[in-house]
Formats: sequence, C-alpha cells, structure tokens
Amino acid sequence: MRTAVERAKRLLGRPGEIAANVERIASVQPRTSPHSRKVVGRNGDEYLLLDLDEVLAFQAERELVWIVTAKNRVLATQSLRTIEKRLTEPQFHRVHRNAIVNVNHIRKLSALSSQRWLITLSNALQITVSKRQGHHIRQILRW
Repeated sequence: MRTAVERAKRLLGRPGEIAANVERIASVQPRTSPHSRKVVGRNGDEYLLLDLDEVLAFQAERELVWIVTAKNRVLATQSLRTIEKRLTEPQFHRVHRNAIVNVNHIRKLSALSSQRWLITLSNALQITVSKRQGHHIRQILRW
C-alpha cells in the first residue's frame, strides 16, 4: 500500500506518465476474447478505460484526438496515427485524414458527390469520407 501511495505522489502533476501507466495496465489485460481490448481516454483528471466495442470513432481536431462513444467523447492519450497503428481490429477503418470509424456503428452512407460520402454513425454523428477512401469504404460496407 505504501509503495502505491509513493508512486501516486511521484506521478502527481505529470499527466504524460500517468497516461503511459494507464496504457500499460490496459495492454496487460488478458486477451481471452477480441472484446477485451481497451483504449484509454481522458476526461479532466480522470483516465477512463473504454472497451473498443463501445468506440464509434476516433476524430482529430487540430492537435486533439477525441474518442467518440454513443454517449460522449473523451480526449485520447495518443495521436490518431498512433491509434491507427495499434488498432488491429478489422471493424476500424480510416475514412479521412482526421477520422477512424468503427464500421459496426455506421447507420447511413449518403453521397455528397460522385466521389465524396457522408457517414452517419449510430449516435447521429456525421463524418465526411475523403475522396481517397470513398471507394474503399463502399467496398467494406457492401454485403
């Protein structure tokens, strides 16, 4: 118990190290099922471990990256590029330079032009698909 308190005192005021420790803890989770993977989000001073199944999208706004869930959005502790490299789940796809979506949460795909699409997610969030990814996302959603 004393060791944990000492470690907490050392980390106080150092959010980068806190995030790294939470990421390490999340990655040690047993991988008995594909649903046991976690992603770390930050809401103020709290670090949240979110199941990947509850993540609808990762969305970048300038230097911030948001983890979008059905009910809210929290700050990611990593860049969008790093998140993309770490995601091995087949349901996550890059649809724009600023967005990665969980295709299991796509509810509608609307044409904006011959090459541009608008995705509507299960929480009604709309994300534009880039021209480069338009054909790719249509192939993924084709059944």
